[in-house]
Amino acid sequence: METTERSGRVPASVAAVVDRLAQERPAVVTLADVERYIADTGTARPSRTVLRELVAAGWLTSSGRRGVWAFVPPGEDEVTDPYVSLRAWAATSGVVFALAGESAGWHLGLLARRSADPTSIWIPEGSTIPNSLRAEVRVVRLGWGSEMAGRVGPRRQWLRSRGLDLTRWSAGLPAFGPEALLVQLAVRPTSFVAWGEIAVNIGRLGEACDRPMLLGLLEGQSTPAHQRAAYLLELGGRAVLAAEVLAARPTSSLARLTIGDANNAGVWSKTYRITDRLVAPFLAEFGKA
Repeated sequence: METTERSGRVPASVAAVVDRLAQERPAVVTLADVERYIADTGTARPSRTVLRELVAAGWLTSSGRRGVWAFVPPGEDEVTDPYVSLRAWAATSGVVFALAGESAGWHLGLLARRSADPTSIWIPEGSTIPNSLRAEVRVVRLGWGSEMAGRVGPRRQWLRSRGLDLTRWSAGLPAFGPEALLVQLAVRPTSFVAWGEIAVNIGRLGEACDRPMLLGLLEGQSTPAHQRAAYLLELGGRAVLAAEVLAARPTSSLARLTIGDANNAGVWSKTYRITDRLVAPFLAEFGKA
C-alpha cells in the first residue's frame, strides 16, 4: 500500500467529513460512503469535489481498486491494514470469500504470528478474484459453492468462550473457524505452509472442532480427505470423533497417503494408512506428542 503525503491541514470545506471519518475510522471508503458523510454532516459540497479534496489532503489514498479508497487515520502516515485490498474488493456487492490457511489460524490463536506470505483466502467454486489481488492472495478451493459461506466461520459459542468479539475477531472479515481450517488441512494439505506451527497446536485445533459442524463440512469430500482429517483429530486427542470421521468416508477402501516431504523419515499409521513425515515427527522432536 502506498504512502500518502498528508498536507497537515484539514480544508475547512471538508472538516466535518474528516471529523466523521476520524470517529468511524473506516478501512475503506466508497463514493456512496462519502455521500452519506456529506448528508450526515450537512456539508454543502458536491460529493466528487469532497472526494477530490480528501484525496488531495491525504486523508484518502488508493486502495488498489477502482471506486474504493483507503482512509489514512489521524496520527498515521500510511495505510498499514494488511487486508485493505480485500476490504476494497469486499466493498463490491456480491463478493464471497473467507480468510483461510495461516491467516485464519492466526486469528484463531493457533499460530504465533501472522504469515508474511500472501494471504490465503477461500473462494467458492466458479468464482474468481480481480487481477489486482493476484499478487496479494493465495486462493484455496475446497469444492464448496457460495452457499457454504455461512457455514465456514467459527461457532458463536466457541468465540464467546474465548472472549472474542463476534464481529471483530478476524479483523472484521469472514474467516474459517477451526472446523473449516481442519477440512482445508485434510483436503488441500499443500495449501497450508505453517505446518510446524499448527502441529504444536494440533490438540487445540482438535479440541475446538464441533462434531456436527465438522461432519457437515466433510460431506462430499473424498476418502483421502476423511483419512487425513481423522488422523489429525487422533493426533489432537479426539479419537472418538476421528473414528466417526473415518467411518463417514464415501468409499470403504482406504488410500495409502503421505503427509509431508517424502524425503523425511516418517511415522506409519496402520489405522489411517498414512505415512506422516511432518506432524508426528515434529511433535516427537519437540516433546509434544
